[in-house]
Amino acid sequence: MCVYDRAGLGWSEPNLTQPRTSHQSVEELHTLLTKAGVKPPYLLVGHSSGGANMRLYASQYSADGWAWC
Repeated sequence: MCVYDRAGLGWSEPNLTQPRTSHQSVEELHTLLTKAGVKPPYLLVGHSSGGANMRLYASQYSADGWAWC
């Protein structure tokens, strides 16, 4: 399991880009998973706008193998 805080939230680094976009969040998540060595397939779970981000991730990185709920 991998849980993370998006930029500027929780224990993450400050949010230096305003306003944030879903595309930025998805790209940052992909970078995080790649650099951390977390191998697909992924089970993506998001709440509220995070759910939309997970759907965007799934569409952009469909070759990784994924499921979302």
